[in-house]
Amino acid sequence: MAELRNWLIEQGFVVLADEYHADAFGNQEVTLARPVAIRLVKDRSQWYVEACGRDGQWRPLAVWDEAMGHGRPTDYSAPAEAERLRRLLREVELRPDAADGR
Repeated sequence: MAELRNWLIEQGFVVLADEYHADAFGNQEVTLARPVAIRLVKDRSQWYVEACGRDGQWRPLAVWDEAMGHGRPTDYSAPAEAERLRRLLREVELRPDAADGR
């Protein structure tokens, strides 16, 4: 996910928070914004990506994917999450309320 973080920074995102918890399985959360907010999460060795909607709620990219009419994804691996973010980012920025209430 370091590559994805670097890509987001290259796209103009700013790191708002980077929390690493060595005592909690090495969990990590990195929050970036451009103005849409993206959160990269490592929870017990599983990586996933969330986007914050206009309503202030964090939702997994799978929810955004479905809300944009692309269907529910089946691959939740770190590479699939990175590809999903690259593919959905512009749509999320244009429709920040698309996943509200989901």
